[in-house]
Amino acid sequence: MSIIAEIIGKYTAGEKTLEETNAALKEAGVTEFHLEHLTEEELAAKREREDAEGFIPATEEAEVLPKTPDMRRRKELAGQVVRQRTKAGRYDVTYDEDGYAVKAKRVTI
Repeated sequence: MSIIAEIIGKYTAGEKTLEETNAALKEAGVTEFHLEHLTEEELAAKREREDAEGFIPATEEAEVLPKTPDMRRRKELAGQVVRQRTKAGRYDVTYDEDGYAVKAKRVTI
């Protein structure tokens, strides 16, 4: 675990205060950022912005894709080349005259 992640982790767990965390970050050589409390106005603006955005539910179910192309025998696809979507990408699967998948070639779109 990096030293920065460890320092921030202690702060988020409540083990260190904001001032102790900033001192530890400075000691670790971090000069790009520091932590600071939000003012009441900033907190109110943040809450208002988040409330305006609201919760956006998914409009459709996520499609469950297989890891690899389906290379089983499929008699109904004999002599065809069929495009299949997988987690790894899209593949053109070639079936022979008996419906056996003989090759799967990855395609880019």
